[in-house]
Amino acid sequence: MHNRIDYITGIIHTKILNSDITTMDFEDILIGKLGLAYSCFCIYKVNKDERYLNKVLEIIENIFDTLSKGQSGLLEKPSLADGMPGLGIVLHELIKADILDHSYIGQLDMITDSIYKRCLNELSQNNFDYFYGATGLLFYLNKVETTKEVEHIVNVLYDHGVKNNFSFYNKVEDVYSQGINFGFAHGTLSIIAVLMNIKSNRIEETKVNHLETSPQGIPLGKNISISRQTSEHSNLDYRVKKLVLETTNTLLKFKRGNIDSSHINIMHENFDYDSIFPYNIITKNKNQSVTPTSVDTLYHYTNRLGWCNSDLSRLFILYKAGAFLNQQNYTRIADEMADEVIDRKLIEDTAISDAYICHGSSGVAHLYKKIYDRTHQSRYKEAYEYWIAITLDYMEQELKKQYSDKNLDVLTGWLGPLFVLSSYQKEEYQGWDSIFLLD
Repeated sequence: MHNRIDYITGIIHTKILNSDITTMDFEDILIGKLGLAYSCFCIYKVNKDERYLNKVLEIIENIFDTLSKGQSGLLEKPSLADGMPGLGIVLHELIKADILDHSYIGQLDMITDSIYKRCLNELSQNNFDYFYGATGLLFYLNKVETTKEVEHIVNVLYDHGVKNNFSFYNKVEDVYSQGINFGFAHGTLSIIAVLMNIKSNRIEETKVNHLETSPQGIPLGKNISISRQTSEHSNLDYRVKKLVLETTNTLLKFKRGNIDSSHINIMHENFDYDSIFPYNIITKNKNQSVTPTSVDTLYHYTNRLGWCNSDLSRLFILYKAGAFLNQQNYTRIADEMADEVIDRKLIEDTAISDAYICHGSSGVAHLYKKIYDRTHQSRYKEAYEYWIAITLDYMEQELKKQYSDKNLDVLTGWLGPLFVLSSYQKEEYQGWDSIFLLD
């Protein structure tokens, strides 16, 4: 297996270094030039090979050149998936590493100010999407180490949560992202994950007592104990923890077995396994606070596995939130789900047909690795090994196809499998998965 990985990753590295970025259609950080730049910088930080840094600088020069000529759409696209945040993230990393001088700080500040205002606007429109809404912009603001802006956004999220039973309903028209979406790419999981990263980056460690639980095992949050001794961020600390707790509880309320299916409409894709959680929930009244007893709701179930939205990604969040809040009940629920999720392996049970990160085999492999690293349970290690082997099979087929430098994207291209396979070889490129909220 190791020889196969070396062969595949070696080819991808060669393609990166020989890439002609002028042939790439997109500029963003997920499927475009900035994703290649960010990836090259993650590689450079480990191997110190100047060729990767030169590729980063080549891309930055190209981006600014197209901006100056009015040929770039980056500044008109404010979302994490396709706009300014990607440029801001790369600039921030390069400035912090003293690769770009401080003359770029003014440009970074203008980008950040614009994104902050846009984030507030998206929140006012009830767009909590990660790729295309407020949560991705909050991720950016935290990533570039703003403070007041992050705290204000958390306060707005908190106030919305209190008024809406910590239910974050996307009032958008896209059928996959609208409603209460329970995934990373467009919904609840990203809110929880971004908030937990704010905690780790900004706030002193504090103690959380074990929480009372409902008969269904959901923590009630009545006795959160938060130290307010010396932290100037104590109010932020409380609100972050409360948001993580209650938003995770909202997720658990819609777990299979907690729902009376007699009064809801169900759209269920045909698989041999029943999904444990819905993909998303849509209601006719978008202003309605959705609960398991709400009427006129459509529950969309899909048994797919993938980073973007699946029972596996929810496993990861339950383990991480359990550790974050010292809440063993979340861990117990995840443990109970594990075997049922791990048993999904065939394409007809997972909808996996490629090696990519978003809803492909490398994203699944990396999730299993992150869960194994956290739990040290052998069943997750075995699942990780299985999906690494599947990723190798898919990538070997990829190498036989006609190549284009457009293949060098992080979300749905070769860069995700590169990092996942390299990690299996113990060559860790720290930080590459932060944009996927798995750091």
